[in-house]
Amino acid sequence: MKRLTGILFLLIGIGLRAQQPPPETITVEKARQHLEWLASDSLKGRGNGSKELYIAAKYIAQQYEALGLKPLPGEHSYFIPFPFDQGDKTHYPAYIFANDKTLDADHFRWIGWEPFLERTLFIDDFTVIQLEGVFPEDILQRDWPGEGTCCFGQHRRIQRETHIFPKNIQPRDGGMKRNVLLIYVDEPLKSLQMIPDDQYLRREGHNMAGYLPGNKFSNEQVIISSHYDHLLPRSSSKEIWNGANDNASGTTALLLLAEHYSNQATPARDLLFISFSGEELGLVGSEFLASKMESKHIAAVINLEMLAIPQFGKKTVFITGADESALPNILKTALTENGINVRKEPKGQFLFYRSDNLHFAVNGIPAHTIMASDENEKCYHKACDDPGRVDYDNLAILTRAIAIAIDAVLNADVKPKRIKRVIEPDEWMKM
Repeated sequence: MKRLTGILFLLIGIGLRAQQPPPETITVEKARQHLEWLASDSLKGRGNGSKELYIAAKYIAQQYEALGLKPLPGEHSYFIPFPFDQGDKTHYPAYIFANDKTLDADHFRWIGWEPFLERTLFIDDFTVIQLEGVFPEDILQRDWPGEGTCCFGQHRRIQRETHIFPKNIQPRDGGMKRNVLLIYVDEPLKSLQMIPDDQYLRREGHNMAGYLPGNKFSNEQVIISSHYDHLLPRSSSKEIWNGANDNASGTTALLLLAEHYSNQATPARDLLFISFSGEELGLVGSEFLASKMESKHIAAVINLEMLAIPQFGKKTVFITGADESALPNILKTALTENGINVRKEPKGQFLFYRSDNLHFAVNGIPAHTIMASDENEKCYHKACDDPGRVDYDNLAILTRAIAIAIDAVLNADVKPKRIKRVIEPDEWMKM
């Protein structure tokens, strides 16, 4: 009977090296830098299923890493994949050829800093280390020598219906700094190719999540969120729908807040920064993650959307679902005290039900969105939603005030009360 050889690959030179920047405030220059990059023509609108959206995801991951954020507990990296079609099967990012034979999907695992590579890899791209036996759950906890490593072990062939990988491969503390390939082969390895599957990005989205641990209220989390996807242009158009306001602006504010808090004292509660994709497909990214997270640990969700255009005047925002929980009033009080005008949510648009706060709110979590413009803004979902229209001074002012408002929740002795029920749209419209 042939013996299988198990191999783990750590890709040489792929992992990023964290660099802590010096403390700095939320500035107009930083706001411009992030937003102009996210809404640049080169990203072609950051449409779901596009390579450009994945490039935007890598940019967010690079910012998280530079700021010292940790991947969420239980995750291998900042990338949390989900299928765009919630009923779809798991998709793998590459085809693996070992000794010129295609490996079955149940004979390899790709684990690491990033879920998808944009070039073909060969055996010379890896360093190889041999392990005896099956892969243990703690395989990633070991300190591998060199810039990249690969390990392989041998054991008797296991029946195909038996899982040959641990059900739960334990994440490395602090997340992966390298990319890792685990494979099983049935003869000594002489050649290897890892060829990216171009269909992977069309089927899988990525929520980008990192966090700063708190030190006072154990198992309590405050989430700051945005969505970073937008829209591809219509097939008949050559225009690029950059999505500067919707929602490069919210993601810019999120990154500025992450930088701000990474240079502050340890918060009382865990502070999570999550930028979703799949929002423009019907909130599928946030729906996936909300179903995966334990609601009882989440104290509040503050979602950021469309902050770049002062549609209702400078230093003016509204908070969706003001009657759903006490959180909007807490935020309003802090924002008002810091020079921000908080107006009522526009009627008839049901914005509380149309952004990534929703699937957390239906689980009873006080979850609301802060916005400076709505769907009646003249460039909403149009090609003219361009970085050249952005009021960067106002965006920075709003983000600074939002940071102070977050403090009123993050470090408060009492967390907001849970939502008992979500008011139906027709009921909310009458209020």
